Amino acid sequence: MKEDFFAYIIIILAFTIPLILLVNLSFCDLDSDECLLRIEPLMPDFYWHHNIIKYVASHGDFPDYVLGYEDGGESGDSLYGKTKPVLHSPLYYYIAAGVLILSKKFSLNPLLNLHILSLLFTLIANIFFYFFTKKISAGMYKKNRFTISAIALSVFLPINLYMGLAIHNHAFFYAMAMLSLYLFALFNEKNSLFMALAFGIILGVSLLSNLIGITLLVALLIYIAYIIHGREFNEARLLIISLLIGSFIGAFVLARNYILFGEFIWAGLFEPVTRNAFVLLHVLTSYFGGVYGRIPFIFPLAGLASLFVLIVSVFGFFNPLMWKKDLQYIWIIGILTLIFGFNTVCSVFSFFKTFSCTGNIVHGRYFLLANPLLILFFSSGFARFIKNKKIFYFILALICTLYLIDFMYAFF
Repeated sequence: MKEDFFAYIIIILAFTIPLILLVNLSFCDLDSDECLLRIEPLMPDFYWHHNIIKYVASHGDFPDYVLGYEDGGESGDSLYGKTKPVLHSPLYYYIAAGVLILSKKFSLNPLLNLHILSLLFTLIANIFFYFFTKKISAGMYKKNRFTISAIALSVFLPINLYMGLAIHNHAFFYAMAMLSLYLFALFNEKNSLFMALAFGIILGVSLLSNLIGITLLVALLIYIAYIIHGREFNEARLLIISLLIGSFIGAFVLARNYILFGEFIWAGLFEPVTRNAFVLLHVLTSYFGGVYGRIPFIFPLAGLASLFVLIVSVFGFFNPLMWKKDLQYIWIIGILTLIFGFNTVCSVFSFFKTFSCTGNIVHGRYFLLANPLLILFFSSGFARFIKNKKIFYFILALICTLYLIDFMYAFF
């Protein structure tokens, strides 16, 4: 189908353009590793994650603390500097450690290959998101346009472009999260035990890949309560199996953090800061957070593109088809993600008690699980709002191009 052809072209472009950029950046007058180290300050927490990978590759086990802001040496185990707790889910770091070991064995560039690993995971995430979008597009107005705009915006969102290059566990997590959404859509088609088991396993793997995975499990618990209220007992029984399997597989991470650090998630990493309520604007702006080149002419246009995306998404919000049953779980995930993001930067309890915001930082990667909901809103609204086919694809291409050009410029 023509729709599939264009979708895969978009997905391949989103993989190959950053790949060419990476390979080009690895060649300069310095050592290839040093060439890439020049761009790492653009990626938050690079040393934190890179030291964990090196530690796992050298020692075979997971560290409790590593240096967070400087290189931890060949084995990542130096603690002479400011350390940060290793509160992350471990699975990505073992995979990345394997890539690091193989790179050294075959005299390849370890940093380049770790970046490519993130690109591969992002590619997988984009493919599964496309499969998911096709599954839920039945009945949507201008179904093909809906699907194409969804995958195009998804792959070129600033946070997704950033995620594809960062040495970080979010790319692997996002791939597992998008696979879980696709499996849930398949489960909705036919409530089978096999799909419930597969869905539960991937939910568990999602939590083993990133602590944000807890959102998927909490959302499923709420969804189960909702369908039990609607007396859909057979579906609820199967999804309870999924929930139990996912919780059993992923519970290790939360238990480890609580035993080592006394907290399930943040591990006392950030000291809460009290600020005025205007800091809530960070919740909105950070959703589009990524890596920006801030080209004088292009960057403001990219900002206007983001504003356009939000406005059109509001239009899509009122599409009755966005409220159909097979999207209810996505709704819950998106709402929980926004609540958790809000609470991170501005504690709900302190806000209603003192009308001030007490919290810490917020970054676009914390909103990854809100991506599908916003993208579906935008695609639904965009397909209904722009009737002319040529104008539709021109605007879509313009938005994606603005994001991509400003992103690439940051590395030069």
